[in-house]
Amino acid sequence: MFTIYTIKTPNPQYSGITEGVPFVNGVTKVEDEGTRNVLVNNYGYIDATEAREMKQPEEPAQKTPTKRKPSGK
Repeated sequence: MFTIYTIKTPNPQYSGITEGVPFVNGVTKVEDEGTRNVLVNNYGYIDATEAREMKQPEEPAQKTPTKRKPSGK
């Protein structure tokens, strides 16, 4: 499973870099769980990840055979 974490700072006006991660207006997105853990546990930032941001590998769609009408020939 692939997750994109949304991290928010306590200050919604914060625009800067923390642990090499750029924040704009107190928000950033990170893919690395280790970075997420450092920002949340060490800095007290908030993990605001929503369920819809959880990505799962897409499975190829199965095609169902279409019924053809007789050509009448």
